Amino acid sequence: ARQTPQGLEVHLKSDLVILDAKSGEELARDENLAEARFVSQTPHRDWFINIGVRRAGIPSGAYRARLVLTDRVLDKRGQIEVPFVIP
Repeated sequence: ARQTPQGLEVHLKSDLVILDAKSGEELARDENLAEARFVSQTPHRDWFINIGVRRAGIPSGAYRARLVLTDRVLDKRGQIEVPFVIP
């Protein structure tokens, strides 16, 4: 966050990438899946993000979801990969 006269400016953007768990091949990408922009009076250190994936059209198999979070104020980026299985 960046200090402004109104408070701490936060601007986060998230992208979601679905990968085949075995090959690592990118199967789908949703850039700008979500965006949050606000000014806060208190610092935020923890973020909780819920993402729902609809099963329709996704064949059974093992996958990895890669969530990329970009802090547009500080020009920083972080990511996490979470494995999941469609029975």
